[in-house]
Amino acid sequence: MVFWIGLIGVPLLLVFCSSALRCIKGTPFTSSIDALNILIAFDTSIILDPALFVQFVSSSSDLAIATKELTASIVFLAIIAIIMWVVSILELESALAAHYDNKSRGNPTNFPVKSWVTIWCLTMVLLAVHIAIFTKQVNI
Repeated sequence: MVFWIGLIGVPLLLVFCSSALRCIKGTPFTSSIDALNILIAFDTSIILDPALFVQFVSSSSDLAIATKELTASIVFLAIIAIIMWVVSILELESALAAHYDNKSRGNPTNFPVKSWVTIWCLTMVLLAVHIAIFTKQVNI
């Protein structure tokens, strides 16, 4: 059952929440913020079944302690990802959406580079931390 919650339930919940937040704010879907959804879904899968993933991140012989440490690390990363995701949808994506209204099309000087770069940089930093954990660059 846990497998199906992580595989289907969490991504569906993320799509629903993403749609609701975007409807409330009046912004369209963009791929940059949805990349965070992938990390959130992955983090949730690890949190739901850490024993499945601990073998990839720890060389410790005590798997019970390593599992607790992995879970704590991923919960922290998931909280950061969720905060980044909500802030990106509610604040940064608005600037991107405003650029694509009919008045500013064709005028590249109005493109909100700062918002676009911020969204992608935050996503890449979070992805780099995940990769560091799974390549054992960070000890768990």
